[in-house]
Amino acid sequence: MTTTTRTLDVGLVPAARTSAAGPLLLRPLRLQLRSPQPPGVARGLVDGAWWPYSDDLVAELGSLLEGVAQRGHRVHRVSYSLDAWTDVPRKVLIGGTLVRLGGYRTQHSSVLHLIDSSGKAPLVLVVIPTTATQDVAQRASELAVTSTLLDAGRILDAATS
Repeated sequence: MTTTTRTLDVGLVPAARTSAAGPLLLRPLRLQLRSPQPPGVARGLVDGAWWPYSDDLVAELGSLLEGVAQRGHRVHRVSYSLDAWTDVPRKVLIGGTLVRLGGYRTQHSSVLHLIDSSGKAPLVLVVIPTTATQDVAQRASELAVTSTLLDAGRILDAATS
């Protein structure tokens, strides 16, 4: 069985500010999502990969949530690893929507869960380290949308070997 993939191309989207008073930057959203699967077909362990520009989760979430909204996901909750992201508030207003943020020590440091308010299954994203090279990020993204058997840790290990 082959899995079709599609890169979510949202062009340039608002990204993090360089400072509280700094200008709004426009950068391409580095997100690749697996194509929706028909009912009964295995989804895989992850739904895609995201390569943020910084380790500031709140600053990065605006463009990410805008990108997944274009695929029909209205995210109202995000779960993340406490070991991977620091100084994250419990709630943040993004695009007029209150988004609850939950950090967990038991969550893999390279995984982000985006919980949809419509009841759809959560999106599970591999978070590619900000320090990754373009080649590693591309390999990790491809594995994330094509593999049905690899988890986030194995995807990143395979991308770097």
